[in-house]
Amino acid sequence: MSILKYALIFLGSYAIIFLFYFLTSVNPELKKLRKKNNKKSSKKTKKEIKDKKPGTDIQLLKGFYKIDIDKIGLLRTLKILNIVNPFVLSILVVLVFPLKQMWLKFLILILAILPVVWFTYYFVAKYLRHLERKYENE
Repeated sequence: MSILKYALIFLGSYAIIFLFYFLTSVNPELKKLRKKNNKKSSKKTKKEIKDKKPGTDIQLLKGFYKIDIDKIGLLRTLKILNIVNPFVLSILVVLVFPLKQMWLKFLILILAILPVVWFTYYFVAKYLRHLERKYENE
């Protein structure tokens, strides 16, 4: 297999996953933020009172890595994760692409996903801590 074929698979999967993550995670938060800024009345509806829990990735950063998302901003954090998550998943897609047996693909994905996610979120958390300190000093 040529390197060009792997690069095209990586870029294609990255674009698809990026768009999916944006539409499911970042875009709803953007709409919520715009709605909150454009809201003229102070009445709260039942839907606004019942606030939706943040995604698993945000909870992981808050709970395990002790990142203060409020200092950095939820939207900025989601945008950073919108770049990182498709990268991780695209690497995993390219890793198992040349394999023919489906059971072997699943086995490698099951074994590889946890270390790869832990490794990348470790560096994302380090970057977010840097941003957190930057906003503390301002």
